[in-house]
Order: sequence, then C-alpha cells, then structure tokens
Amino acid sequence: MQLNLIPLVEGLRFLRVIDLQDVDIGVLPPEVGRLIYLRFLGLNNTNMESLPSSVGNLFNLQTFDIRSNGKLSVPASVWKLKELRHFYLDWCSPPQIQGFQNIQTLNGIAAGGWIEKSLIKLTTLSRLAITKISSNHEKALATALPQLGRLRYLALITEGQSPVPTNLPFSDLKDLYLLTLFGRLERLPNIFPPILMKLSLLSST
Repeated sequence: MQLNLIPLVEGLRFLRVIDLQDVDIGVLPPEVGRLIYLRFLGLNNTNMESLPSSVGNLFNLQTFDIRSNGKLSVPASVWKLKELRHFYLDWCSPPQIQGFQNIQTLNGIAAGGWIEKSLIKLTTLSRLAITKISSNHEKALATALPQLGRLRYLALITEGQSPVPTNLPFSDLKDLYLLTLFGRLERLPNIFPPILMKLSLLSST
C-alpha cells in the first residue's frame, strides 16, 4: 500500500524538511509544489514513478535526493532551481541546466549535452559524479574542468565497454583530493591533481 501524501502537504504548509527514504510512495502529488518553505526533500528509494513539474515551484529547496528510484525522469522545471545546493540523482540527464547558481553537489547525473552547454558555468561545484561517460564527452570535459576551481571530489563512471576518458586536465583542479574512475582504463592520467589524497580505480579491466 502506497502512502498518501496529500493530507501532509495540505496540513503542514511551513515544512522545511521532508525525508521519506525507504517509504513506498510511488507518486509525488503535484500539491507538493505548495511547500514553498521546503529546504530538504529526500525521496531516496521511495519507488517513485514520476515527479510532478510543480517541484520546480520549490524555489527555496537546497537539497534534493532522488537516488535508488531507477531511471526516474526529472521535469525541466527542476533544472531551473536557483537555490539548489545538493542534488543526488540516478542516471538522469538534462538537456541543459538553466539555474543551479549555487550548486555544490551533483551526484549521479548522467552525461549528455549539458556537459558542453552548462558544466563550465557551474563554478560553485565541490562534488561531481557523472555516469554514462564516453569518449564523446572528453572534449567538453577538458574545456569545463579547469573552470571548476572549487571541485574537491570527482567521479567519472562509464557504461558498458566505453573507456574512461583520462586525457583530461586533472592537474588544473588544485583543490581536488578524491578522484574515482569507474570503468575500463586504456591508460592512466599523465598528471594528477597536486593534493590528491585518494585515487579509486574501479572495474578498470
């Protein structure tokens, strides 16, 4: 039996935190867009089937977690949330990111055209994990990464037999201390970040 959230939304308009991790809700009602004071929305492993476009009305939202819901599509309105700081996804990819002026965490975002169009502008990022990376994204990554001066954690995750792109300017990331490369490696990077403390090479053969 799935939980009905409508009474919660209608009765508690001043909520700032909703954490429904591991609760079977299936569908988020469009009325959630009325919770304009919401700062944290946790939907990790909630059997979500879809997100209403009204989530884009949560203009004060700072943390949004939709992990472990399969390949859940994200409405375009979410990518315009200017106050969002931490976004945890599962293999979702936007055409481009139009808001996210304060974004610090993008975890589990799938590679796509947004890397070329938007990544270079996300200069507030400190944690970035991109899935479904391929050699097609190497040029755009090479252009954008040197602009992400606050980046401290970077994970590049490939899909299938695509090799991890390693001919990237990692040494330009002066504050990067955690680097994860997940997928087949044809060669190691030539130069690493100067203060790198942990290098993880996963599924590299």
